[in-house]
Amino acid sequence: MRMRSTLLVVPALLVLAACGTDSSEDTTPTTAAPADSAATTEADTGEAQDDFGEMMEEGARSQVQQRPDDAAQLASNMEDVVGGSLAGSEFTPELAQQFANVTCLSIDVEPGPGAVDSVKSTTASDFALDEDQASELVDLAVEYRCPELASK
Repeated sequence: MRMRSTLLVVPALLVLAACGTDSSEDTTPTTAAPADSAATTEADTGEAQDDFGEMMEEGARSQVQQRPDDAAQLASNMEDVVGGSLAGSEFTPELAQQFANVTCLSIDVEPGPGAVDSVKSTTASDFALDEDQASELVDLAVEYRCPELASK
């Protein structure tokens, strides 16, 4: 059950992390040993999240280059749904692509029927959206990125 909750929270965290990542930030690890194992775990987790966020950004940029007009339209449609920005970030084609990628991944790993509805509910909760807005965002992402999962 914990794994399921973690996977459903991933879309919110990734979108927020991607929006706040400064690509000029120095992520070179320090040579000083951490004070305890908890500090090591936190540092390792932070670095892994940064690496994963960078992978997501690079993947989204590559995908947007393959479908620039479609990605721009997706961003525009998503922006219309939420009335501007999501979690304080404007919908760029890259952000819309990332949102679609993570939404589809979340649906794919959600077990059984009702996966789309579950991801819609989580999206509403994670981004403080009303159910209709979350539903429209997820529907747009699915239509754009993973139409084969629409009935899951």
